[in-house]
Amino acid sequence: MLTAINKDGTWITLPEKIPANMIDDWRKSAEYYCPCCKMELTIKAGSVRVPHFAHKNSSSCRASSEPESAYHLMGKRKLFQWFLSHGYQVDLEAYLPEIKKRTDILVRIGGNRYAIEFQCSVIPEVEFMERSRAYQSIGIKPIWILAAKSLKRKSFYEFSISRFQWLFVTGSFHHPFLWMYCPETDHLSVLKNLTPFTPRTVFAELTTASLKLLPPSRALPQNCFRFPFCLYGDINEMAGRYIE
Repeated sequence: MLTAINKDGTWITLPEKIPANMIDDWRKSAEYYCPCCKMELTIKAGSVRVPHFAHKNSSSCRASSEPESAYHLMGKRKLFQWFLSHGYQVDLEAYLPEIKKRTDILVRIGGNRYAIEFQCSVIPEVEFMERSRAYQSIGIKPIWILAAKSLKRKSFYEFSISRFQWLFVTGSFHHPFLWMYCPETDHLSVLKNLTPFTPRTVFAELTTASLKLLPPSRALPQNCFRFPFCLYGDINEMAGRYIE
C-alpha cells in the first residue's frame, strides 16, 4: 500500500521515489499504521522496490488480501494523478469503514462517488462480485480496470478472454467493451465491439491512447442493462448467437 496513518491520525502518502540515503530517515521519523486494521506498518524500499508500506507482522488484514506488485503500485499512483490533474476530488487508497474495504482510488464527481480498482492479479469470482456489491451498497459505483499486460492477443482482431476477464466487461449487451491500463507505457486501452466466437475467444477492436490525451470522464460507466459484471451464463448466451 502507498498510504498509512501516523499516531495522530494524519494520512501519509509515500513519494514515488525515496533516495537510498533517506530511507532510514523515513522509517525513523514516525510510526505508521494501517487505516483498516490499525496494525503497525513498515516501509519497504530499495533500488528495485517501489516504496510502499507493508504490515510488520503477519496479518489477516482485509485491506491486504492480495500482494501488490510494482506494476500495480505504479498503476494506481498514475491513475490517481490522472484524476487529480483534471481537478477531481480524489483519494488514493481510501478506506471505507462502512464496508471495511480499501479501494485503490476513490473519485468524487458531482454527486457521485466512483471506486477505481486497477486489477493486476486473478481473484476469485465471488470476491470480485462481493467487493463490487459492497461498494454499490453504500452508493459507490465500481469501475474495474484490467491490467493491460494480461490481455492475450491471438491475431489482429482475435483475443482470448478468460472467465475472470469477462467480469470486467461493461457497456451494453449489444456493445460490450472493457478498459485496460498499462502504467509502463501510461496508455489506457479499450477492447470494444466484442463479438464472442466461443466463451473464451472474441473478435474485437483494440484502441489505445496516452492517458495524458484522455479526460477521466471517458472511463465512467455507461448506462447499460446487462453489464457490468457479466456472469458466465451471459457469456454462453452471447457466444451462442455467433456459433449457431
